[in-house]
Amino acid sequence: MSRFAHFAAIDWSGAVGPRQPGIAVALCAPGSAAPSLVRPGHIWSRQDVLDWLLTDMPHGTLIGFDL
Repeated sequence: MSRFAHFAAIDWSGAVGPRQPGIAVALCAPGSAAPSLVRPGHIWSRQDVLDWLLTDMPHGTLIGFDL
């Protein structure tokens, strides 16, 4: 049994501006399935990522950031 129910990867763009096409959030469950993008096609803001982390991220998620 895994300690975590989900795994999230967040690619945090270093570009300046309110929304960045380089920001991406992906989520996967334990196992061999590939991660899937959260809100595919969405142009994220850093506030969007924070809001997702605080309100929509599944319980028991391990998060990795590419800063």
